[in-house]
Amino acid sequence: MEFFKELSKGRGRGELLFLRPGVNRKGGRDRHVILNNTRIRLSPGEDALLRILVERAGDLVLYSELASWLPNVAPDPHKAAMRAMNTVEQVRHKLQHQGRPQIMRGDGGVRFTLPASDSLEFEDASEAVPEAPATILGGWMKDDAQGPIRKAYTAAGLDPLTFHELRHTYASALINRGVPLVFVAQQLGHADTRMVEEHYGHLCETAKRDAIRTSAPRIFSPVAKTVEAEPESSPRTRKRR
Repeated sequence: MEFFKELSKGRGRGELLFLRPGVNRKGGRDRHVILNNTRIRLSPGEDALLRILVERAGDLVLYSELASWLPNVAPDPHKAAMRAMNTVEQVRHKLQHQGRPQIMRGDGGVRFTLPASDSLEFEDASEAVPEAPATILGGWMKDDAQGPIRKAYTAAGLDPLTFHELRHTYASALINRGVPLVFVAQQLGHADTRMVEEHYGHLCETAKRDAIRTSAPRIFSPVAKTVEAEPESSPRTRKRR
């Protein structure tokens, strides 16, 4: 409470609390898809991924295949597949309110279908978007964090990663420490545990086994039978016995 009171001091209701220092906005040519007469802007990666899904509509396309179409893909196959999975979710979110195209996930890939009543076509912007000058202070926009995190992982000698991968790391750490899935889902902003179970199911099983081993109640505790040693007797005593 004290932190936010200090942060919001002197600011109006509509002002942003977390400001991004000056940054040059990259120029370039936007990609667009027209779905049922609605123009939807796509990033280069989203555009490349959606094109291959449309080309192979009805077929199951593996994440490993989709990753090869993404620009600047990580060399690590697992990270590449995770990036493809995240891009699929971004595309699905952008399309879901404009029509009824289906992007179904399962068996390590996705299947795209487009109802006959829907129309979809790709379009490139007619003019390139000029580079925007740096602003002194402003709100954070998509990909603003990539510059700082690139400097961080380069300085640390790590493989390239994204902030979204930090989200996966956080969720994995919670599950490995035995945090209930419903709490993990709430931390990630999910309404229920289905997404957590789908993405982290293998960790859930391991964490469950470990939790049972360490936390399960003991029904009984075996008591070792103590046997007192007989005192050493003389040969004459043993003979009498």
